[in-house]
Amino acid sequence: MPLTRSFRATVTRLAGEASFIFDGVVERHAASSLSVLAATPGTAIVRVGRVYDAAGDLRDQEGQVVTVVFPSRSLGVEPGAQRLFFADPFIYGETVGVRAIEILDAEEDVGALSALVQEVTARMEEERLREHLAEADAVFQGVVTDRHEVEDPSPLSEHRPDWWVAVISIIAVLKGNLTGELLARYPSSTDVRWYTTPKPAVGQEALFVLHRDGLHYGGTGLAILHPGDVTVVDRSELERHRRLIRPE
Repeated sequence: MPLTRSFRATVTRLAGEASFIFDGVVERHAASSLSVLAATPGTAIVRVGRVYDAAGDLRDQEGQVVTVVFPSRSLGVEPGAQRLFFADPFIYGETVGVRAIEILDAEEDVGALSALVQEVTARMEEERLREHLAEADAVFQGVVTDRHEVEDPSPLSEHRPDWWVAVISIIAVLKGNLTGELLARYPSSTDVRWYTTPKPAVGQEALFVLHRDGLHYGGTGLAILHPGDVTVVDRSELERHRRLIRPE
């Protein structure tokens, strides 16, 4: 049965809010599969069926149980009920704990639902990438030829970035007035604040998206600050980035 227009509109809205979209069967109500999360009338253990969209560390949850913290308006879901969950993870332990943003009746046409979620998330990802590139001060393809530690004048703390500088030889410029080589600062720290920020390796060829953050250490004001600032791309992805920076 085709997805209704109202259902498509609801999924489109919710897909923009949730980072974990899956269908599943409620196994136990007022229960928890996590020792650090107490069972309450607003929690349930759910067996994950199909994962429609998720971050990398959640894509392997098919067939696993998760603990869902229900929105108050959804407490009437009974054991054995199959539902479509739009949720965000917030606890990792023996299993995963997620907060449900919304819960819908599961659709029989899982193929159409999967295609819709992929379409919506791809469109959102493209818009996020467009905004990221627009905010960048330099975007180019290059190869790391050297890297070295620099003095970090920031106060000693667990969140100190421990700045290093990468020397990058430019191959192709997508944004900025760049030639030859340039220096890019990056945090070498693996603290929770910085561990997802890329750490360039000598010999690495990638697309670099650099930013000015008002600081100037190690002879450069350009920095690698976000998880997507260093990515390995093929020719088609390189052209995609070029198109997003300079749309025709």
